[in-house]
Amino acid sequence: MKKTLVTIALLFTLAGCGPAIKHTLSPEYGQISPKKVVVLPVVWEKKSVQETDAISLLFRKMSSEKLFGLNYYPIPLEEVDRAGAGKPDWFVGKPVHEIAALLNADSVLFIRVTDWDKDDFIPYKSLEIAASFELASALGKSLWKAEYSTNEADLGLDSRSMELAVQKTFEPRIQRFVDAVFTTLPPGEAKSGQRKTYFQ
Repeated sequence: MKKTLVTIALLFTLAGCGPAIKHTLSPEYGQISPKKVVVLPVVWEKKSVQETDAISLLFRKMSSEKLFGLNYYPIPLEEVDRAGAGKPDWFVGKPVHEIAALLNADSVLFIRVTDWDKDDFIPYKSLEIAASFELASALGKSLWKAEYSTNEADLGLDSRSMELAVQKTFEPRIQRFVDAVFTTLPPGEAKSGQRKTYFQ
């Protein structure tokens, strides 16, 4: 039993050392210099949790905020959703140039959640998140891609508080995840004139 707890504690410690973010940047990125970005609804490879809508919205909002902070102009999410008439998969099968033209944008951001995996073994609980991001030009050229996965875990005897800390509190986990991914995206051109807030 003691050996098992030591092994679990070691795994928990190693889980904090996440892998590097895999990313690629097109050599044409600087020439195309995207500015107005459509942040599309999140695509899930497998819907393994009930909270997919809430999690998806956090990914989109946080990605939009990061883009704005990096000197891009994300199209307001409400406009994107109106363009899709409220259907979350309205863009599937559409060419990128059609999506961009519909919202008068020059680029489109795709977000795909590839894994959302909970492990629940007393006294160990963990949540693994994996997602990929791709920024494409209005002509469909892939400009930037990033893939990342993290696994956070906790070890203890209070099962309820562990579950709340690791598995139920999605917002800080997703914020850290999105912050990390967007460190690999070059900032856009500096905005001229008076700086507006994200909600203006």
